[in-house]
Amino acid sequence: PVAYRLAQDYRARAALVAGHAASAARDHGTAATHYERAAAHFARDPDGWFRAARAARRAGRFPDAKRLLAEAERRGHPADPIELERDLILVQQGVIGTADARLRATVGPTHPDAALVLEALARGYMLAERWADARKGCEMWRALEPNHPWPWHWE
Repeated sequence: PVAYRLAQDYRARAALVAGHAASAARDHGTAATHYERAAAHFARDPDGWFRAARAARRAGRFPDAKRLLAEAERRGHPADPIELERDLILVQQGVIGTADARLRATVGPTHPDAALVLEALARGYMLAERWADARKGCEMWRALEPNHPWPWHWE
C-alpha cells in the first residue's frame, strides 16, 4: 500500500510537471489533460482544478473548462479568479455581451492575467467579426508579450 501510494504521488507530480511544460510550449490541450490528472490525485487542491480549467479553456475545450472550474469553486478556490475565468470562457467563444467591457474595465496592463484576457478577447472578437477590436487586442497583447507568436499571427 505504501509503495502504491508513493507511485501514485510520483505519477501525479510528473503529470503536474508535464502540464507546466505543455503550457509553456503553448500546447494547452495536453496541459489540460496533465493538469486534470494531477488535480484528480490531489483532489483537495483547488488551484489544481483551476489550473486545469484555465488550460482547457485556452485549448477551446469549453465544457471541460466549465466542469473543472465548477470543481475548483467547489473545492474553495477564490471567487474573483473564478468569475474572471467564467467571463473569459464566454468571451473566447464569441459571446461578447457585457463581459468584454467588464474585463477591459477590471483588468489593466499590470494585472497578472492581462495577457490571458487579451488572448481571450482577441479570439472572441475574431469570432464575433469585430476586426478592429481584435486588432487592438492583439496590439495590446504584443506590447505585453512581444515574443508570443499568436498575436502576430492573428493580427
